[in-house]
Amino acid sequence: MTNSGWKIAEAKARFSELVQASGKSPQLLYSRNKPVAAVIGIDEFRAYQRFQSQTERPTMAALLSELDGINQTEPDFGDPPPRVNRPQPDFD
Repeated sequence: MTNSGWKIAEAKARFSELVQASGKSPQLLYSRNKPVAAVIGIDEFRAYQRFQSQTERPTMAALLSELDGINQTEPDFGDPPPRVNRPQPDFD
């Protein structure tokens, strides 16, 4: 394979070389000439973790829980005003 690509059997046989090479650049693992995995160095992995922590979105359950907390702490404004039927404008 190429400098940064390994067949799985070759990666198994030369695992320590694969790990050392991953410190310099990402190493792709191929199965039947298709990329199936990548081995990356620890610095790149930590950068990925920082990126993930900055872009993580709250789940819907967390958002609803936050909304429930807000509703419990906000003062009660009473019942909503009654609905008033208004005439609809004419559409031609």
